[in-house]
Amino acid sequence: MKHLIIMTISALALTACGGGGKKQAMISACVDQGGNSQANCTCIADTAEDMLDNSLFAKLADSTARGEGMQDLMNELTPAQESQFMSFALSVGNKCSGTL
Repeated sequence: MKHLIIMTISALALTACGGGGKKQAMISACVDQGGNSQANCTCIADTAEDMLDNSLFAKLADSTARGEGMQDLMNELTPAQESQFMSFALSVGNKCSGTL
């Protein structure tokens, strides 16, 4: 499970491909670069959109589009955003593991 969470978050951090908005860019990067299924990547993006406030979701999407790693994103976050992001990261593994 821990490996799935790390792989999932890493997939989101890879360069986004294609258009269709921030959410679609996250899904495309997850599928194209992370080797995950469309259903799993959609679940991850949906969960991010649901659990993260608009500002943090935008930061995650922008970081993904720039191809930055998670450390770069984490360096930009306030302590409250770090907590919110970690809650998302822990939840997404459980919520989306059935969509692999």
